[in-house]
Amino acid sequence: MFTHMPIALSGFDLQKELNQSATEKLRRAVDELTTETDAEKFFDNPDISWANAMLNSAEQDLRELPGNPNYPNSLLLFLQRNRRLTLIHPSFFDSMPDLQFLDISDTKIRIVPSSLFKLSKLKVLLLRNCVCLDNLPREIGRLNQLEALDLSGTELYDIPDEIGQLGLLRSMQLSFYGPDVGSEYEHLPSQLVSPNFLSELKEMQALSISVHPEDHRWTEIVACIINDVSKLG
Repeated sequence: MFTHMPIALSGFDLQKELNQSATEKLRRAVDELTTETDAEKFFDNPDISWANAMLNSAEQDLRELPGNPNYPNSLLLFLQRNRRLTLIHPSFFDSMPDLQFLDISDTKIRIVPSSLFKLSKLKVLLLRNCVCLDNLPREIGRLNQLEALDLSGTELYDIPDEIGQLGLLRSMQLSFYGPDVGSEYEHLPSQLVSPNFLSELKEMQALSISVHPEDHRWTEIVACIINDVSKLG
């Protein structure tokens, strides 16, 4: 059983503390970004031909993505719900320098390909419910244009400190793995996330953290996180 933190954080109303209208607007924009009109509104660039810039390979029963496909004009890439997708070649994103939106949710990838962290213009990264993914590389800090990061349902062992380098981040959803058997903690990282990881994320408007309710690693840092949340917005 897991505790979902945006509703109540040890008696602290996170949703109220942040700008609620901004939170709802941003979440809705990301969740509904599936058409050309939605894309144009979210990225606020009417000069782009979104029909040519969107590549939709969602729900195609893909199992593996090869290296370096030729999609240089892609701005939005949908790969979600390829539930048997286990491997994305390390160089897959090398020829997509302008990519701004990427959804790899509901896949079985175990590793985030290294070329993803070269996407210097990426604004939205969705990795929801990737049940085989338990690690986020430190290179996540290179995505300095990222505004929305969603890892809800993807139970990571921990989050690297470099997450604090994403200074433009406005929306973030995190989920952490927590064992039911106490002895398993011996094989897990000593902390879920740096206690002050929010201190540099000045643009944050929407935050969700899901943890095991009895995870002592969370109780050790929750006071620091509440304090940083109170300073946001």
